[in-house]
Amino acid sequence: WAMQLTASPLSSERKNAVTILGGAKVTAIVQQDDGKYVVTVNGEKTIGCDAVILAVGITAAQRLLETCAPIAAVPETAKWNKLRGVTCCAVRLFFRGALPSSIRMAMRDSPVAVCGLRMGNIPELVETGFCIYDLQRMQDEFQGEDVTALEVDFFRADALCEKSDKEVAELSLRAVSAALEISAIDPSSLADVSVVRARNAVSHFSVG
Repeated sequence: WAMQLTASPLSSERKNAVTILGGAKVTAIVQQDDGKYVVTVNGEKTIGCDAVILAVGITAAQRLLETCAPIAAVPETAKWNKLRGVTCCAVRLFFRGALPSSIRMAMRDSPVAVCGLRMGNIPELVETGFCIYDLQRMQDEFQGEDVTALEVDFFRADALCEKSDKEVAELSLRAVSAALEISAIDPSSLADVSVVRARNAVSHFSVG
């Protein structure tokens, strides 16, 4: 029913009558004579289905189109090859103790801030938009007081993905300061940084 595309070993978790397969890459979808489907996972495991719901980015959908005749037979999918993906760089900034008060105050009305291009006249963000998430307010695992986390997701971030983790973290702090219109954030307040680079992996979109 639900599949997660990751590089981790195949594992399963069952909750509320839904089985989630971690590390499950859909490699084929075949329609049977009775109208039902057989989905092949990781090239070997098969799952019988009454229906298939696609919840993937456009680049993954394009790869499925090459191998799945039932999808290719749907007229609307002929347009998929005209669509494109963009590169995303997801940065988690872990702070010692509570988030800096300036960030908490600036985001008091919402745990999410959506930011457009050219934010703060930062040269690296001329074509790069981003979103800021206060993970302490959004995810249970960050409810403690010892370490708090902020996530910054950059889109159209090809150049950013070429930078080192340290450079990405420093740019993220500058971007947050510019977007929230607060003073510079001291890098020494960071306890750790996690950077995930997803090249050409996110469906391209244009706000508005």
